[in-house]
Amino acid sequence: MLEHIDILAGYTGADIFLLSPKIVDADNALSSSYGYSADGGLNRRFRIAIYSDAESAEHAKSRVLIMIDQIVRCTPSFLFCSNVLSFSDLNVQLKRRVDAVRLELSTHFLVCGRTRKNIKMIEATTNTAIYFPPPFPRVYGYMPPGATRRCEDEVYITGNNQEDINLVKQKLRDLVAVLKIYVKEAIIHPEKVDSIILERLDKIQKVMEANGCFVLLPQLGSGTSSIRVQGTDVLHVERTIRELMNVVSYCLHISWHGVPLTVLGWSILWCYMVAHGRQSTDANAISSRRQNNAF
Repeated sequence: MLEHIDILAGYTGADIFLLSPKIVDADNALSSSYGYSADGGLNRRFRIAIYSDAESAEHAKSRVLIMIDQIVRCTPSFLFCSNVLSFSDLNVQLKRRVDAVRLELSTHFLVCGRTRKNIKMIEATTNTAIYFPPPFPRVYGYMPPGATRRCEDEVYITGNNQEDINLVKQKLRDLVAVLKIYVKEAIIHPEKVDSIILERLDKIQKVMEANGCFVLLPQLGSGTSSIRVQGTDVLHVERTIRELMNVVSYCLHISWHGVPLTVLGWSILWCYMVAHGRQSTDANAISSRRQNNAF
């Protein structure tokens, strides 16, 4: 297993670590209230931590989950939280088959449906797992040296047998065949686009999942202000754009523009200074007259 993890780390360009179970104090009130003891429960779960850029980390996560599905004997049940996978030492034989199907990237969230209800139903009825690629490939324009990018149109499927996997493929193709796509563009300042790519990309993905729409973002630093949103319903597209505008509303753009002083500029500045000097002279003269009249 450790050798396979090292191979995945080199292939995806991510740092992958197998961590020992967390040590929890037996006298801890929280652990005692949930019935966890020092020799059982969540305390015995190993963890896998993945560190890299966002796209490489997602690629490594998918590969690790597929690796877990293919393990035979003493196969643990894994959980994923943030960038850490955890599993317990249960004797479960998985040895699941792995296959892939190609779907256009812009249709992935549309096929999943709002809150991924379509995919959840397919996974539940066929006892399979479906792994979609990251929704924003190459948005940062960076790839670790020696790493291999995941194909942006490839969806991995793991199941107990090939019949279940073929059934999932057919269901996905049927969903794509009946899609009615509505497209609308939103204009956002390029600096704000870069800001949400750097700081709010997870929020954009949550908006896409909630509405079942796809948001096409330009590459970081490209200076593009046009963002395309597409979905299966006009209402969902409009809601996605509205929530997208709420996300970028916190961004403030301030710019300074320096104008070089040409001959005309110096002439205007000199005229302003002369006029300002005359106004000051006239004001001083009026003040002196008032003082003389007072005496």
